[in-house]
Amino acid sequence: METKQIKPVSIKDLKPQEASIILHVKGQDKSYKMRGVNLDDWVWMSEHFGQDPSKSLSKAIPLNDMAKICYRLLIDKEDFLSEETEVITDDGDKITRKVTGPEKLKKALIGFEGIDALSTAFTRCLGVGEMSPEEMEILVKNSQKKTKKKATKRAQ
Repeated sequence: METKQIKPVSIKDLKPQEASIILHVKGQDKSYKMRGVNLDDWVWMSEHFGQDPSKSLSKAIPLNDMAKICYRLLIDKEDFLSEETEVITDDGDKITRKVTGPEKLKKALIGFEGIDALSTAFTRCLGVGEMSPEEMEILVKNSQKKTKKKATKRAQ
């Protein structure tokens, strides 16, 4: 049996790309585009989620966080603008509250198929959509080694 040779992978191998996703908005399915992640997005993710963004590649990102990031990457946000709306709480109370863009985006994801579509689009925007699981593992390990080396140098 032939073994596949896996090339060394680094953070430089990420190739962020535009992605399309179909969301259920206002009673109908509609296609939306998301842009590839840029440096400003990496900084924003680090500030908002409190960690080196490359480390988040090694584990599942909470859906709320992914929705916020994907909302940021949406090219056309017109259908997802925040607004004050009347809602009925889980306790049956009618209240007025602000519904944010990321919340509206989550409501446009129907079932696990929607979550999977968002996750796939997100990984494409990050630039890891084409990587095999083995390549992803190498990327994460290399990134963690570099982070540890930098921390050791700073401590000295």
